[in-house]
Amino acid sequence: MKLWMSAEFSGEIGDVLRPERNFVEDRINEVIENNEYGLSLKSWDVILVAMEEDDFNEITKYSRTKHDMDFRLKINYHKFINSTPVARQTQIYLVLLRSLDILVDKGISLEGVKSLKKDLNMVAKNHGWV
Repeated sequence: MKLWMSAEFSGEIGDVLRPERNFVEDRINEVIENNEYGLSLKSWDVILVAMEEDDFNEITKYSRTKHDMDFRLKINYHKFINSTPVARQTQIYLVLLRSLDILVDKGISLEGVKSLKKDLNMVAKNHGWV
């Protein structure tokens, strides 16, 4: 399993979002990329959406046949930009947790997600996100 993250954003948030997103993605992949988790996904793909205007509708598509997901999940623009680096990382971590809950709702293996969450929570504890 490998986490892939990207972002869609407006305004000046890119300069603070990019390094935190990359940090979180790298720390998680160090732990999960050699594990399978029994999930029918090619990769765990999440796009963070941080817009000054809050009129964006989230996208949560999962295809069992293609083993693919397209998740574009909101992160609070103003809270994020006015936070410390660790608080920003925490916000990203919380979006990732939410993405896993959405996958379970869409029918992906609950046991696989529990195992992935266990590793994700370990990374979070090591970096002060929880």
